[in-house]
Amino acid sequence: MTTVEFRELPQKAQKTISRLEEDLASRTYQRLGELEICYDTSLVDIGKSLLDYVPDQFKHDRDIRITAIHFISETMVPVKRGSPALLIPFNIKPGAKVADQELRDLQCIHLNDEVPAHPEFHALLLLTGG
Repeated sequence: MTTVEFRELPQKAQKTISRLEEDLASRTYQRLGELEICYDTSLVDIGKSLLDYVPDQFKHDRDIRITAIHFISETMVPVKRGSPALLIPFNIKPGAKVADQELRDLQCIHLNDEVPAHPEFHALLLLTGG
């Protein structure tokens, strides 16, 4: 069964997200189908700055992978079925949605399968080892 759980991040996460918005929006992304992906290896360090604000499952997983994605067209969030993932959207434009739910600031989405995404927004995708 597909899990799609929207959670609110605490207000104190806003400062960290604001820094990420500026940093990640200025990085180089490569087009991959309907997405643009940033392959910069420093994303792990950047993404770890948000770990204080996410569910425990993602804080303590040593095999966490972090990817920055720019959703520019309607597509699926790239999550392997059964693998826990957390999507943290930012730079959200009006009408942007995940799983047919409008996105808001200070939100994270717990997923375990692909779900539809409607542009436009950037996001950090945190994937765990299981």
